[in-house]
Amino acid sequence: MKRFPKIAAAFLIGMLSSSAVLAQAADAEIGGLSETEVPPTGPYGAVMEYDSSIRPAQTIYRPRDLGKIGRMPIVVWGSGGCRFNGGAASRRFLLEVASYGYFIVAPGNPGPDRPVEPTADRVIQSPRPRPVEGARPPRLATGARGARPPQPGGESVPGESREKTLPANMEAAIDWAVNENDRDGSAYRGKLAVDKIAASGRSCGGLLALSIQQDPRVKAAMIWNSGIFGRPGAGGGVEITKDALKQLHTPVLYVAGGADDVAHENAVDDVSRINHVPVFFGEIPTGHPGTMRQANGGSTSKVAVAWLDWQLKGDERAGRMFSGEDCELCRNPVWTVVRKNMK
Repeated sequence: MKRFPKIAAAFLIGMLSSSAVLAQAADAEIGGLSETEVPPTGPYGAVMEYDSSIRPAQTIYRPRDLGKIGRMPIVVWGSGGCRFNGGAASRRFLLEVASYGYFIVAPGNPGPDRPVEPTADRVIQSPRPRPVEGARPPRLATGARGARPPQPGGESVPGESREKTLPANMEAAIDWAVNENDRDGSAYRGKLAVDKIAASGRSCGGLLALSIQQDPRVKAAMIWNSGIFGRPGAGGGVEITKDALKQLHTPVLYVAGGADDVAHENAVDDVSRINHVPVFFGEIPTGHPGTMRQANGGSTSKVAVAWLDWQLKGDERAGRMFSGEDCELCRNPVWTVVRKNMK
């Protein structure tokens, strides 16, 4: 099992000062997906579902046939760059995870900057039941300061996907899913395991996932190519400091992309500060983009499914990827692994 070296404080500070700009630039390079689409490998298939008229705007990645599966654990997803685009750039990864029985909610919808064409078998653009009158309204956030807020009446907002997602959007996504599970007439009524919720995200979206760890409904966390900056105001619009790590109350998975990942130092520093909950740090030399744009989300989608199966479904066999003296990732020569507060 390889371990990362200790990092000199001065070097870390220097890296943090430039990481925000570099991470945003790296995210900007992740445009359309060019590879041929490959069907998800999970037993339930998967679809991406969105409707630009629903408020709060959500994009859903879920198993194809809801009649063939029981209650689905929920994953709330923060998009790279904190974009309000429903996880469009990571959709291969999200569809793959969903095909193993997970209901993923990503704030926002794909928009003009990253359109997703509807297909008969993969992407659905269709109305979904709106929140019932009198239901507890979700906590809404409209995006970055100065962004145009969503308009009433279901009116589409031009350029909506260019808005920034805020932590309140992540909590609103959880609220929406919980409400849909309980609401008469909902396509998801009784289909969601509202007691099994994970927060996850990539790059700036990882900061969003970390920023809602005070929510007791969150039972697991996955942070991809991300970590909290060492100085205030460097988080791409997410107001979060290292103190937020103290709010972690569940096991947390960090996956970074090696020395070429601009979030590497932030992630390493986060892990060094977490001493009160189990944390698994895994690193694979992919750089900042990771493997999410690859067919079926690449190798890290398997890691995500195993972590969720272990943490939310209690699957000890899946947990062998991370636990035990001879854990699967520990034996994998491609991975660098560090574990804390876990065996």
